[in-house]
Amino acid sequence: MNPITDNAYLIFACKRVSDGDLEADFVVDGIAYVVVAASKANMLNFAEKQEEIEVKFPKHKIIMTQRPLFNLIETLDQPEKLEAAMIADGDLIDNKPTGRIVDAFDWNKKHDGARQRGHC
Repeated sequence: MNPITDNAYLIFACKRVSDGDLEADFVVDGIAYVVVAASKANMLNFAEKQEEIEVKFPKHKIIMTQRPLFNLIETLDQPEKLEAAMIADGDLIDNKPTGRIVDAFDWNKKHDGARQRGHC
């Protein structure tokens, strides 16, 4: 994915969950939010897309993230598909998924006193 020309970013306008909402899409510092609008952007139009959603939803929390992050999180529940995609990309080492996001889902090892070599 080319972040300059491809839609590499997701921008969400989120409102706080009210008593009538049945679910939450994000929880940040204990505050639950639901997505009310979403936009895709690349590096060439990121500022424009961000401003557009901020203007239309001025009282909402704006959350931005990388689109591949969402794609990877979704595939982490499907190890076979993740491994196949990584093999196709040439990124698979020792037949195990690797990378910062994969490590984030295996956070218990960061708090293993026997393995810890510094601060978390």
